[in-house]
Amino acid sequence: MIESNNQGKGAGLGQGFKYTADYIFDGYRLRKGALLHLNAAGEVLGLIDSPDAHNLKGATHFAGILCPGLINAHCHLELSHLKGAIEKKTGLPGFAQKVMGLRSFPKEEITAALELADNKMWENGIQAVGDICNTTDSLAKKQQTKILYRNFIECLGFLPEQAAARFNYAYKVWEQFYQVNPASSLVPHAPYSVSAQLFAKINQSLSALPGPEKRIISMHNQESAPENEFFRTGRGEFIDFYKNMGIDLGFYKPSGKSSLQTVLPYLGVADSNLLLVHNTFMDKADLAFALNQAKSLNMQLYFVLCPGANLYIENRLPDILMLLGAGVNLALGTDSLASNDQLSIAREMQHILQAHPALSKETLLSWATLSGARALGFEKLLGSFENGKNPGVVLLSEELDLIKRIL
Repeated sequence: MIESNNQGKGAGLGQGFKYTADYIFDGYRLRKGALLHLNAAGEVLGLIDSPDAHNLKGATHFAGILCPGLINAHCHLELSHLKGAIEKKTGLPGFAQKVMGLRSFPKEEITAALELADNKMWENGIQAVGDICNTTDSLAKKQQTKILYRNFIECLGFLPEQAAARFNYAYKVWEQFYQVNPASSLVPHAPYSVSAQLFAKINQSLSALPGPEKRIISMHNQESAPENEFFRTGRGEFIDFYKNMGIDLGFYKPSGKSSLQTVLPYLGVADSNLLLVHNTFMDKADLAFALNQAKSLNMQLYFVLCPGANLYIENRLPDILMLLGAGVNLALGTDSLASNDQLSIAREMQHILQAHPALSKETLLSWATLSGARALGFEKLLGSFENGKNPGVVLLSEELDLIKRIL
């Protein structure tokens, strides 16, 4: 995989690194015949076009594609101990019920699994993660990791009378994360699990975030057909889901609209990034509605695709070509090891390529790097080989199916 013109990775100008490859993806496009120059700390000093780059003295040449560290825009690190515990193709209501029933695990087992998953993500070339948190289980590891995390502390509670208690629980979790990492925010779980009253409390909390930290929000969206059915008709599998949880839905009145069109008006946080995750059952009307809503609030929308999890749970992918044709911002996520066989953004690109072989490598790599960094608010540091950034360096095969971390 590696063809070296010198005695090792560290050879180069001063104590820095000079790398060449068959192709270098800079965050925007693939470049052939380029030299990547970084200092000893991994900061980009320059990316220079040179037809004879691979022959330059002191440079290390790699066969394949060099690209910035990959961005996992959606993960549940704290569920890593559930790897293989839930069968595939259950559908979302069945999957969610299984997860709820598997919450009691020894603390040591949870910690060991998430530590292993974090280390493996780093090996897989993942530089930053947007991580969903319902507990503080991952907090200690995140203070001793090479990965940059943005923490999304989820609020869940569909019963209106429980909004205050559910919010207060999540707020206490958020406080502990925020003290060690200001890149942490309270967010809604999903349309079917958050009441209008709880949405209001989340909005208030996001609007009150201190300092320059941008409001960045994540929400699971339209992951299953029963989710839309629940909001349109008040029938379907989510009725049984709540009944099995002992929740009385006597108060509930269906809106007659899709889940997204019902709840997005509740999430009115101006000048924010909103990550809509999964989007497996989103249609053109939902997309148009979301774009109009975002425009009215100066909100940047990012549609996060988690194809591995979609295939694991629903055996279906979102309408990627619809999203691509609309020119929206796209990013990639792995979801959790409860719903995926591995936490690998390279593997997520492979899932998409298998379904859409005509998609360009540049398009997929942009979703996996700079677009993901922008979604998480890390674009000043990660996502591209621009001077002053420290994005990490990852090697992929030209088929995007092999990966090795270089730096």
